[in-house]
Amino acid sequence: MWTFTIVTTAANSEFSWLHERQPVTLHTPEALAAWLDTSSLKWSSDLVPLLAPTTCALECYQVPKEVGKVGTESSTFIEPVENRKDGIQALFNKQKQAQAASPKKTPLKRRLSPADDDEIVVLDGPSSSKKKKPHPPDDDDDDEIEIVDGPSSPKKSKPTPK
Repeated sequence: MWTFTIVTTAANSEFSWLHERQPVTLHTPEALAAWLDTSSLKWSSDLVPLLAPTTCALECYQVPKEVGKVGTESSTFIEPVENRKDGIQALFNKQKQAQAASPKKTPLKRRLSPADDDEIVVLDGPSSSKKKKPHPPDDDDDDEIEIVDGPSSPKKSKPTPK
């Protein structure tokens, strides 16, 4: 049977915004060898400095929520969310591909001078040739506001004597 323990120490200044504790990290081959040397079969004061919060720079990035769920495992859990195949970067890449594949829309441009109410000016891309299209009739009656009374409030009824 294999077991392990995550040994923690007080968080350094770079990590304290996230949590008050952080894992002990061994950054050199000598530190790793000292930690794994069990020849004395007892605790040595030489190991105490290895438990100090790291002074090395830490790389922090968001990982998926599933990391905290017991029983879920994936090698992608250690990848930054934005780099994952199902992450935000993948979403942006899909949007760019969809935009590149969709046909270009003809831009509409307003005139600086007032245009006739019955026409729309359409510019045909870089050629700048203008085409006039009739403006659709305005059948909407959206310029009026109608105020409707709210529902009447319920009145308390008096019990009827028997």
